[in-house]
Amino acid sequence: MTITPLDTCEVVKLDGDRYRRVRDSRDPIASTIIENYRIWSQADKERNAAETHSSVLFDTVAVYLAFAQNFCTMERLGIRVTDDGSTLIDKHAKRVDVATDWKSLDGYLGQSVNKLRKLRRQTGVRNRSLR
Repeated sequence: MTITPLDTCEVVKLDGDRYRRVRDSRDPIASTIIENYRIWSQADKERNAAETHSSVLFDTVAVYLAFAQNFCTMERLGIRVTDDGSTLIDKHAKRVDVATDWKSLDGYLGQSVNKLRKLRRQTGVRNRSLR
C-alpha cells in the first residue's frame, strides 16, 4: 500500500504560467476540466479562482504514485489512523510506503502540466462532443 499524507499532497496547486498553459490549452479534455472547474468555483468564496489558479490537487499525487515515485521521497513506515482520523507513525502498525516529502515538486508540477495539455493524445479519446 502507498499513501500520500497531507504533508505532500496539500501543496500541489497550479498557478502562474503553469496554470495558464492548462487553462488556455486547446486539448478538448483539458478544456472540459477547466470548464467544469469554472462552474465548481462559482460556489466558492473566490468566484474567479478558475481564471488564475487551480484548487489543491490532492488526488493527483495519489494517482501519480500508482505509476511512479521518482519526484517523491518514499519511506516505509508503520502507520495507524486514530478514531478521530489522525494519521500517525507507529512502529507497531502495518508498514506502508509513504510519500514523506518532495524530491522535486517543480518536476512533478511540470510533468502534470504536460500531461494535462495532451490528454486527448495520451488517452486516444476521439469523442467529437469534446471539441
